[in-house]
Amino acid sequence: SDLRWLGAATRLALPALGTTGPIPPVGAIVADPAATQLVGHAVTQHRGAGQAELLALAEADGVTAGRTLYLTMEPPAASAAPIAEAGIFRVVVAELDPDPTLAGAGLKALAGRNIEAAHVPYAPAHALVEGYAMRLTKGRPFVSLKITVSVDGMVGAAQPGGPLPIGVEEARFIDRERAASDAVLWG
Repeated sequence: SDLRWLGAATRLALPALGTTGPIPPVGAIVADPAATQLVGHAVTQHRGAGQAELLALAEADGVTAGRTLYLTMEPPAASAAPIAEAGIFRVVVAELDPDPTLAGAGLKALAGRNIEAAHVPYAPAHALVEGYAMRLTKGRPFVSLKITVSVDGMVGAAQPGGPLPIGVEEARFIDRERAASDAVLWG
């Protein structure tokens, strides 16, 4: 059940990848897992203007007591107070904060307010934080490389300026990857 809700939170946050910098997008869902009922949901706003967990609580509009909050990444410790005030019973996170000085602090703050806090690793959610984590832990950007190769092993278009040997789904994937990137080099 937890993985299902974390999957939904991850899918919610994926379209925001690359738009929330310098922080990663976070998907938040307030739910009643026993009743399979979604009460509120949100994602980090453009350029981090709004925290997903607080926006999801606001959308739930007071129907939060005894519910579970699912997050793709651990909330900051400062969010523990509004989460507790909303009456959230349990918080489940897919990823701990990648900042080594903050990892676990949000869960500890929640537990300190008598909220059950659980880290349930969910691999697909890692894609949301990998660039952020690389900058924090290694001091460098997360780099990806795209090379278009035809079936016969050739790189690029058959004729200069001609169409690339890719299909519609591949082109959409490339567009999503470019949109999520902080910089694109080509040549």
